[in-house]
Amino acid sequence: MKHLQIITFFIAISMLSACSGSQSTKTLFTGSNIIDIETGEISEGQSILIEDGVISSIFPDGSQNLSGAESISMDGKYVIPGLWDMHIHLRGGDDLINSNRELLPLFIANGVTTVRDAGGDLTSSIYDWRIEIESNMLTGPFIYTSGPKIDGTDPTWEGSIEVTNAEEISSALDSLQDLGVDYIKIYESKLSGENYLEIVRQTEERGLIVTGHMPMDILIEDAIEAGLDGIEHLYYVMKGTSLREAEITEMVRNGEIGFWQAVAELKRQL
Repeated sequence: MKHLQIITFFIAISMLSACSGSQSTKTLFTGSNIIDIETGEISEGQSILIEDGVISSIFPDGSQNLSGAESISMDGKYVIPGLWDMHIHLRGGDDLINSNRELLPLFIANGVTTVRDAGGDLTSSIYDWRIEIESNMLTGPFIYTSGPKIDGTDPTWEGSIEVTNAEEISSALDSLQDLGVDYIKIYESKLSGENYLEIVRQTEERGLIVTGHMPMDILIEDAIEAGLDGIEHLYYVMKGTSLREAEITEMVRNGEIGFWQAVAELKRQL
């Protein structure tokens, strides 16, 4: 296995070592069975050297003489790159700040070293947690966050930003950029297809990453052409790959069916 294929990731054991509060700056994990996730091949009897919380080298057991490193046996255990959870929600308002914070170590305990917060109402707390995690005051994954979701009038989720026209969309994007979010997340519970595409167009003009749910009254091709970078959930992918996409989209536009009826129509073709 090429070293770079795994050194570019923080595996869970390295993060646990970095967050343990140990005074040692070097930790050597020996007897590791490293799985190459691209080929499925397993390299047995490997040592992993971690310096200051970062994987610095990987080599066969006993092939290098090291001093001053704490040695931990990994005999019989397997190592993979840190996992990502691509869709979580850190939310619940002030009453649940501590509850969300206390969940973060569980990601590391299960090998999840990076998470993607797909819209919530705890953005300022997330930035605080990032600092705590980086400084080893808190055990947790790296968190990418979209900050508050963008939706239409009277949105489903607390903390969402309401927009009804191009000017409000521009203001919403201004506020999210000021927050320093990693990407823009769109929700469509009360959002028109027209405003959805306008959000995508404006984020594209600003060079921002945008993902989201999708209104059932627009075509997936139109959203992609406008600049959509990612689609949350498979409902919309299922619709976009359906031979009946245009038909179902038109039925939604005409008010003949709603969201869940559209999903039911898609299921009939499976």
